[in-house]
Parts: sequence; C-alpha cells; structure tokens
Amino acid sequence: MMQNIKGYIIKIKLFVIYIIFLGTLFANNTPEVKVFGILNLYSNDNLNKNSLEIKQSLEKELEGVKLPYILYNEYLNYNNFEQKEYFELLSKFYLNKYKNTDINLVLATNQISYEFLREYKQKLFPNAKVIVSKVNNIVFDDKNSKFSFIKEENSIHKMIAYVEDHHENINHIYILSDQKKQTQDKLKKIKEDIFLNDYDYSFEFSKSTSLQNIRKEIHALKEDTIIIIYNFNFINGKKIKNYQNIFKTLFDDNLVYTMSSSELKKNSFLGSLDYSNEMLGRSYALLIKVLLKGNILDKSIVKYDLRIFTFNEQKLSDFNIYRDVFPKDSIILNKLEIGHNLFHEDEYVFTFLLFFISFSLFFMIFMINKMLKMKKNTLQIEDVNIIVKESEAQVVSLLDNLPAIVYRSKNIYFDDIEYLSKGVFELIAYTKEQILESKPSYLDIILPSYKKEYKEKIKTAIENKSPYHIRYEIKTFNDEIKTVYETGIGVYDSSYKLTAIEGSIFDITELSQAQNKILKLNANLEHTVYERTVELEESNKELQNLISSSKQGHQHLLQSEKMASLGSLVAGVSHEINTPIGLALMGITHFSDITKDIKKSYKENKLDEKDFELYLETSNELANTITTSLIRAADLIKSFKQIAVDQSSEEIRTFDLEAYVKEVLLSIRNKTKKTKHTINVICKNKIIISSYPGAISQIITNLVMNSILHAFKNKEEGIINIHLEQDIKRVIISYSDNGVGIKKEHLSQIYDPFFTTAREEGGSGLGLNILYNVVTSKLKGSIKCNSMLDVGTEFKITFILE
Repeated sequence: MMQNIKGYIIKIKLFVIYIIFLGTLFANNTPEVKVFGILNLYSNDNLNKNSLEIKQSLEKELEGVKLPYILYNEYLNYNNFEQKEYFELLSKFYLNKYKNTDINLVLATNQISYEFLREYKQKLFPNAKVIVSKVNNIVFDDKNSKFSFIKEENSIHKMIAYVEDHHENINHIYILSDQKKQTQDKLKKIKEDIFLNDYDYSFEFSKSTSLQNIRKEIHALKEDTIIIIYNFNFINGKKIKNYQNIFKTLFDDNLVYTMSSSELKKNSFLGSLDYSNEMLGRSYALLIKVLLKGNILDKSIVKYDLRIFTFNEQKLSDFNIYRDVFPKDSIILNKLEIGHNLFHEDEYVFTFLLFFISFSLFFMIFMINKMLKMKKNTLQIEDVNIIVKESEAQVVSLLDNLPAIVYRSKNIYFDDIEYLSKGVFELIAYTKEQILESKPSYLDIILPSYKKEYKEKIKTAIENKSPYHIRYEIKTFNDEIKTVYETGIGVYDSSYKLTAIEGSIFDITELSQAQNKILKLNANLEHTVYERTVELEESNKELQNLISSSKQGHQHLLQSEKMASLGSLVAGVSHEINTPIGLALMGITHFSDITKDIKKSYKENKLDEKDFELYLETSNELANTITTSLIRAADLIKSFKQIAVDQSSEEIRTFDLEAYVKEVLLSIRNKTKKTKHTINVICKNKIIISSYPGAISQIITNLVMNSILHAFKNKEEGIINIHLEQDIKRVIISYSDNGVGIKKEHLSQIYDPFFTTAREEGGSGLGLNILYNVVTSKLKGSIKCNSMLDVGTEFKITFILE
C-alpha cells in the first residue's frame, strides 16, 4: 500500500509541475501587436553627463520588457539660442519629423524641456501622455493639467532611517544648512515631517550665517551626535566656492553625512545621499512599464525615491559597518578587501522546492489523517487500498490527458524511466511502451545539434541542485520536426543523492513559429528604425547648421517680400499713371495740331469767325481734359510717393486713417480694377492717429491681395468690407470678405512662414506671416482670424496707440 501511496505522490507532483509551468509559459509568451512610442526629451546635447546617465539607466531598466515599444531621443540643445524663437523653429521641425509617428508618451527631464512641452505639446503630440521631472514650483493650468510630475520623496528621512539602523549609540542629529529662504522653506516641511514621525532622536538645526558662529555650534555638540549637511551653499549670504577649506574649518572628528556625493569625494565624510540620474531613469522605466501593461496613469504627482547612497567604506569600517549591510545599489568609495562570501538564494528554485515540499507534507498529512480516521471507524485495510487506487487512477487519468509528456526517470540518461504519461504519442508519434523499452530512447529523437547542450544543461542543473529549462527540437516518428520546451528538477534523498528526475515536455512548435515571425518582423522593424534614426540624426545635424542662420535668413525673406511688395506698388502706380498721362499727352498733341491749323489759316487770311469759335471751343475742352488728367496723375504720384516712403520707412507720423487706407487702395487699383470685386471702407468718425503708416499699408495690401488670390479664386463679384474704429487708445481694423473661407485645420497654420494652399498659382506663403509680424512686432498688437467655409473670413486687428 505504501508503494501505491508513493506512486500517487509522484504523479501529483508531476501534475502540479505541468500546471505551474503551463501558466508560466503562456503568460510570458503572449505577443502584443501595438508598438508603444516613447519620446525622451532632453534639454542638453547628447554628450551631456546628465542626459547620458538618464538615457543609459532608462534603457537598461527596459531591456527585459517584452511588450513592443520604440524609444526616441531628442536633445533641445537650447544654450546657444534665444529660447522663444528657437523653440518655435524646433516645434516646426518636430512637427514634420514626427508627423507619421505614433508618440504615446513624452518624457521631459527638466525645467527647459517642460517649458517647451507646455507651449507645444498640444500641437506636436496631442494624444501623448507627458511625465516631467526636475521641475520646481509647479502651478497647474490648462497647459499642463494632464501632465504627471515625478517628485522625490523627502530624502532626509531615508538618511535618518539609515542612521537608526547602523549607528546605535547616536541620540542627537544636527542638520547643517544655509539660511537662504528657499532652503528654510524646505526645512520647514522637514521639521513638520520629523515631528510627525516621532523619531527617538533630538534634532538641532543650524541657525547662524557666519562661519565662526557655525563652528561654535558644531564644537558644542556632544559625541553622540551625527551631522547631516543639507543644502549648505552660502556663508554670510555669499556662495561658497571652496567647500573643502570650509569643512576643514568646521569639522574635527565629527561623524558627518552629506546630501551631496561631490562633497563626500573631497572630504572624509562617512557617506552621502545624493540625487541620482540613474534613479530617475529607473522611475521613468517603472511608469513606462505601468503604461505598457495598459494601465492608466492619472496622478498629477508621482513620488519616487530619487537619491542613492554613496559610502566611504574605509571610514565606516571604524564603526564595524561594511558593504554587506549597505542599502541596495549603493556606491562604494575607498573599498576594503573584505573576505565576506554572502550567500544569495536563488528565489525561483527556493520557491519551487518549498512549494513541493509543502505540498508533499500536506498530502502525506492528509493521507495519514484519512487512514487514521478509517482505522478509527474500523474500516478494513482493503477499503484503504480501494480509495488509494481510485485516487491514483484519477491522477493518472489527468496526467494522461494533458497535452504534454510528464515523466519520472531514475537517471539523467532517460534509460530507466519509472513513469511516462500517454501524451508522449501525441507529441512524438511513438507509443509509451516504445519509449519505456528504449525503442528508440528519448535521447535518440533529439536533433544532434541540440544533444550536447541538452545533456550539459541537465547535468549542470543536477550538480547545482537547481531546476532546468531547455528549448530544443526533436524528430518525431513521422519525420516531423517539432520545437519543445522541457522543464524538470532532480529529486534527492536525505543524503542529497539523486534518486530521480521529474519533469514535463511541451510542444511549442506553433508558438516558436509565431515567435520567429515576430523576430523577423522585429528585425525588419529594427532595420527600418535604424535607417530612420540615421536619417533623423542627419536631419538633426542639418537643423543645427540651419538654425544659426535661420533668423538672419528669415529677416532677409521678410525684407525681400517687402521689397517685392514695393516693386509691385511701383509697377501698379506706373500702370495707373499711364492713363491720365496718356490722355493729357493726347490732348496736348491734338491742341498743338489744331493750333497749327488755325495759325496757317490766319496767315493765309482764310480764318473766318466760325472756324475761330470752333477752335476756342475745342481748345477749352482739351484744356479741361488735360487739366483733369494731370490732376489725376499728380494725385497718384502724391499717394505713391507717400506710400512708397512709408513702406520703406520705420518712422511714426500723424495721419488720417480712413484717407490713408483709401490711398493704399488707390495704389493697388491696377490689381483690383481688373476684377468686379467691391471694396468698402467704413469709418463712422474721423480717426487721426500717430503710428507707423507703412505698417498700415502692408496690412491692407496683404489682406486685399490675399482675398483676391485665395478667397475670390473662383468668385467673380466678391465684397470686401474694411471697418475702422477707435476706442480711446486702441485702434481696431476689422477686415472681412465673403470668399470661400479657410478650412478649420488650416487656421492654426495661416501665419506660419511658407504655408500656402496656392503654391501652384505663385503663392509664397509669406503674406500672412509678414502681416502677423507687422501687427505683433511693429504695432505691438494682436490679430485674430475667424472663418467659415463658403461664408467668408474676418481678420480683427487691434493695436494700442503710442
């Protein structure tokens, strides 16, 4: 009966091995389809120490992540440029660069990259989550309401906790800091937290600002005191330049920890707890893993421990404190050669064995209790055998119906197999009996290229008394090649001698094929990403080369467009003057001809009264025509002269706004008279202003030409209304047309340089950009545009009079 119970226990253990492994296998091999795009936005260049440390830590922490993601890195490199203008250019570059890329998450690594995202995130990455770090004085508004901020937990408590664990004779903690308001504000919160934590120490905070008085405070401390340096950067209100000399003056044999690792390296302190870019990278990685699993990050503030310990082991050895008790990931300076061999258990093996030991004990206790109850109830031993056999049959049935091979072998060569489930036939097409009789042996069906590795892994696992996990290929009875995954563990007696090997073998052929496809796709993707990265890096280089000259180039373009506008004005006015000058010239020529005729008649005594009266009448008509034409030409020349001077001048002058707008319209009449469009200037009250007339000329000219080229492109009779108003010190120019309107998606781009929907018709894309710059820069005003398709467009320009 005991033999049956032993066999029963073996089968139960094999069954549990299978169930545990099956769950683990498929939980870890579920492929994801969607690729998660992550953009890491650094404020410095790619060689900056902080940027490199964060990048390396983040990538290292994400190495084991199996869910698909792509990590992009961008460097603002803002130092050499005027921030606002540089950011504007950079946003346009990123908009083009990532227009076909899904960015799900953007990481901002400090205040500069945060300010950039505040202004341009909605334009560049409207659907992306943003996580920000290293930002002080956060104020939530519409621009950052959906951002998450990483804030470090109060780090000084971590230092105090360390002191509690490793310095038993300490009763007093002295915190040295400067007296700057920013530092004292932080200390106020620390003091509140210390009070709430109810530490067993007495605390003292430095109060003096002079070096001499601080030294007196420190020299008055008792031997059971530890000093923690926290934000100590100023003496007598001046920035400390030579910390080493200051600390030599302040400390003798005091026990000192600091919150800065740079101070630790130059002084004989015990240790430091400093801000770590590596810890920040880990924090980013933790949040990325949360998002990759499909979870939602809805917290505005996420707190993490962002500091890491650095210890002076040589100094700490005086207190019998060595590296084996240092917190995890600590940095060690002045290492000692210590012969400590710390044993670290393999957690997986330990858990695995503990589970089976517990299960075995539980099952044995269960069976013993059951048999005792049966004995107590005077059941016969035959009844016990029947129950055991029935239970054994149930377990065997379960194992045989599993889609895997479950086995128990007496040795690592599988030539003495004690148990083999019926799943063997489904997997390898050999019967259970064939394998048990070694016809063939299981080792024979393993492909030769895998046999050596297979044997070595099992042998190593047995020697180390650890479980083994092997992936390899076999050749079935039907000559089919299958990929299998085997897991097993050795069974040992009380003297640690191997008594058997138990394990299970799974068919993962389909899974392997799917993985190979994914790997192939990933390889192609990586190649594509690499090529794209090379292209982007080249683009970055080009951008850096172009940015330095872009401001000057942009100004040249604006000046060229202004000159082109002036040239157009000259051409237009010249064309307009041709008509009155031509009429006057024709009148003068005709007058000269009839005068010659009348003079000839007079000399030949052929002049009669009727001819002379006709001459006088004709002369009067010609004089009127010539006078009218010359006055018209003079008016045109006067308007042209003033507008030309205004457009090329930067000076302020006083003028009548309505009259000047009409003069501008007159100067471009050669463009408007060819159309049937109507232009109305509406001004209820006389408006005399002192401003830049050239700016007004450019505004009206660009708006009218924009309507003719774009709004009335397919319309013969359009209407333009120009309303002029004055509100105390403000001037409001409302310009509207009843043209085709502007698409909603284009409204945010109409002021961008080179943006045009009529490039084929010769549009430069600079007209409204010049208009925007003139209004905002020259007039210090604002411009708003409202538009509706097939209804029309309105521009409202407002500026303050100086």
